[in-house]
Formats: sequence, C-alpha cells, structure tokens
Amino acid sequence: MDSWGLDAMARYVYEKPINLTWQQTSTAELRYSLYNSHSIEKTYEKDVLSDEKKVKVNDPNVRISLSHVYGYYPNSRTNIQMGASTSFIQHRTDEQLNDDPEVNSQEIEIYGGLSLYGNYYFSPQLRFSMGVHGNYLYSKNTIKETADLPDEVTKTSQFGSSVSASITYSLF
Repeated sequence: MDSWGLDAMARYVYEKPINLTWQQTSTAELRYSLYNSHSIEKTYEKDVLSDEKKVKVNDPNVRISLSHVYGYYPNSRTNIQMGASTSFIQHRTDEQLNDDPEVNSQEIEIYGGLSLYGNYYFSPQLRFSMGVHGNYLYSKNTIKETADLPDEVTKTSQFGSSVSASITYSLF
C-alpha cells in the first residue's frame, strides 16, 4: 500500500473576561486535508494467484468549525462551562478499482452541539466533574458511478446525547 496525506489548519481563538466571574471563548477553525492511496490486494489459493485488485483513492476534504463557550468561575473551587459548537465537513472522493470507471462521491456533514460541564474541587488533589452533551448530525452522500446510471443519494440524520461524571484524585 502506498499512501500519503497532507493537512493544513488555521485556528483563531478569542478569549475575553466579561467580569470577575464570567469569561467567554470563541473559536473558529478552517482545515483542508488531502489523502491519496494506491493499494494492491492479491488473493492466493494453494499458492496460485487467483485474484488481484488495484484500488486508487483520492479524498480531499474541507472542514469549518465554530464554537462559543461561556465560563462561570464563582470561586476557586468551582467552574462551569456552557457552550455551543457547529462544524461543516465536505469530502470529494474519487475511487477506482482495477480498470473500472472511476466512482465519484461527495459527502456533506453538518454537526451541531450543546454542552454543559462543571468541576468542583474538594481539595487540590480531589475533583468531581460532571458533563452533559447533546449533538445533532446531518449527512448527505452522493455517489456518481457512471453517466448511464442515476446518482445514488443517502441522507442520514442522528441525535445523540451523553452524561458523564467522574471523581479524580491526583497524586502530586
């Protein structure tokens, strides 16, 4: 297998105290990735080559992410962060198997999420943390195999949520 990838990312973070107990943080990120691979898969039966597949994949993609978080720090033992985030991802994949016509696909993914996290320090070593997170994903995948066939379109919509709690004791 012969493959290579390249990533370029730019991120901007803006943090500003609102007052003595509140702070806001905004983040914007732009990422561009290239991925290319060539692989050969060989199948042998009784030491005789029975099948050989050559696969070429080219997958450039772009991602744009935005988030905004408010932090509440009422005292030195407690902090709470509330935030929202969103991402847009676009993949354009070209894949070819042996000498078959190239299969082109385009996938778009849109994420959105809300979160609430908090920490309470009983002591410098002992911390209780709790978090609640909800997110939504919409994706649309369009596959163009050949000019003779219509495009194959798949749409997905998902909602997920999680609750977590932990107690951490640090040895230091």
